[in-house]
Amino acid sequence: MKIEIRELTKYYGSYRALDNINLIFNEGIHGLLGPNGAGKTTLIRILSTLLPQTSGQICYDSTSVADKREIRRIIGYLPQEFSFYPGFTVYETLDYFASLSNKKLSKKEILDRLEAVNLQDLWKAKTKTLSGGMKRRLGIAVALVGEPEVLIVDEPTAGLDPEERIRVRNMLSQLGKTKTVLLSTHIVEDIALSCKSLSILNKGRLVYNGTVKDMVKSSEGYVWDLTVDFKEYEGYMDKYNVISSIVDGDKALLRLLSKEKPSLNAVSTSPTLEDAYMRLIKDV
Repeated sequence: MKIEIRELTKYYGSYRALDNINLIFNEGIHGLLGPNGAGKTTLIRILSTLLPQTSGQICYDSTSVADKREIRRIIGYLPQEFSFYPGFTVYETLDYFASLSNKKLSKKEILDRLEAVNLQDLWKAKTKTLSGGMKRRLGIAVALVGEPEVLIVDEPTAGLDPEERIRVRNMLSQLGKTKTVLLSTHIVEDIALSCKSLSILNKGRLVYNGTVKDMVKSSEGYVWDLTVDFKEYEGYMDKYNVISSIVDGDKALLRLLSKEKPSLNAVSTSPTLEDAYMRLIKDV
């Protein structure tokens, strides 16, 4: 499934939330990254037919996003915030959402779908007893119940512990082998470990679109490690974009961004995706 976005703009009153966005997504898992307020959720909601664009065009293959009924048939959507009926069991929840999608699933089919998200042993559990990660996985099962060609997920690992984040990331990576998956997040690590391509929004504008590898490569020579006396610490914090700092007695270990070597003892180091992302957002 190919998703093509052309000259997409969205206004809320006089505020421009999205500014002339042009993107193409094909099969695989694609990351949509940006700080809070960058326009990610607005774009996701437009792609999911929940919000109209002000101008521009979006097509899923040859189908316009204006054809809401057809688009909703081919997409599954997991919003950042969602809830289930607390008195329903996991099994009843999936059965209920299947019926809303005009799907009549057998008990085996429901259990198979729960097994795919590692919830088969909890099929009798009430949703109110599930952890945050379990609810996210059930949300993915619900989003997939209509067998969509495209899966759109908004901040799927927000608030999860490390083990659950890994589980959800791995699940999305598996789905990306056969579907077009759009992953919107502000967690850089989720993109680095799961996505084949990356698009970055900042203040409603598309500031990068390409591979994770090329994004990282673009920041070579901009990342520095150095140790400074603690009395110099504040000066470096004020002058440079410091990515991390560790105070160790009367010394401070800094990792920072700079076009030029910041001091004689600074050592150029290989950038990570987080380094590259911060360089782009901070316009170093």
